Amino acid sequence: MTVKPTGPMPPSGTIDEFLEDQDRKALLAWAIEQHAKFRPTKVFYGEGDRRNRVNPKSRTALRHRGVGQFEPLMRERLFANFSRITALAGYKGPGAALNRVRTQCLW
Repeated sequence: MTVKPTGPMPPSGTIDEFLEDQDRKALLAWAIEQHAKFRPTKVFYGEGDRRNRVNPKSRTALRHRGVGQFEPLMRERLFANFSRITALAGYKGPGAALNRVRTQCLW
């Protein structure tokens, strides 16, 4: 089933080598071990009406509450790559202005 987007897709990108190879393999092994704990995602629509859910046949994503022992590593990698992530996402909000001020103050 192909679903046409209703609007333009948000900016996106790839950060190569986000995790070291051994960490990536360990995270994948952990996710496979945790497979039974993943649950189908839910999408609610309407004005606060949580009874209306998207047809489960068209919702195939799974979720898990956290990343276990990998949380400190993921936090470190996300913070270390924050400026790249925001640039790839096209974010130009208050944090972007703050980063410019910090950069100017360093010089």
